[in-house]
Amino acid sequence: MKKTVCVLLAAFAGLFLSQGFADPAAGKTVAQGGALKMKFLGKFDAGVPNAGIYKMYDPSDDVVCYVLMPDLPVTRKIPQGIMYEGNSIGSISCVKVKVHVVPMKAR
Repeated sequence: MKKTVCVLLAAFAGLFLSQGFADPAAGKTVAQGGALKMKFLGKFDAGVPNAGIYKMYDPSDDVVCYVLMPDLPVTRKIPQGIMYEGNSIGSISCVKVKVHVVPMKAR
């Protein structure tokens, strides 16, 4: 279970840190690997040092996810590239939304 959570957190960290590009034909943001990219809406205090609750929005499915993860992912170099280290925090909760989602800065 912890390995699955770590993999999900590493994937979300990759979404945060990757340089996305716009697909003008579809009007959606696409990550470098060709996968759709979620929109970052804001960060909340997690109540523990060096961690946050990140709010992400998937416009293709109208889903909002809250991800509890470290502020900076811990990585180390391996011969194949970079490996994300495990951590002691991590969870994800997603809900389907039926209303317009407004980023925190626009409020």
